[in-house]
Amino acid sequence: MFCICHSSRFDPTAIEVNRNANRSTGASFEYLGVRRAGGPAPVGLPIIPIIMNGDTIEASTEYTGWLTYCD
Repeated sequence: MFCICHSSRFDPTAIEVNRNANRSTGASFEYLGVRRAGGPAPVGLPIIPIIMNGDTIEASTEYTGWLTYCD
């Protein structure tokens, strides 16, 4: 996967545990993500659990731990 915003690359076939800090609170946390393969991104992208709602892809509300990745 390629991010056009900052030219980072990610390998969705490689899942790893990443550690990041929330920019708002400074709290450190671990999350499952796809491996960063290159570029300026410091860590991999979080895995967001999804569900299909008809023809729409939505984030699952059953597990919201990935939201800590966001500010």
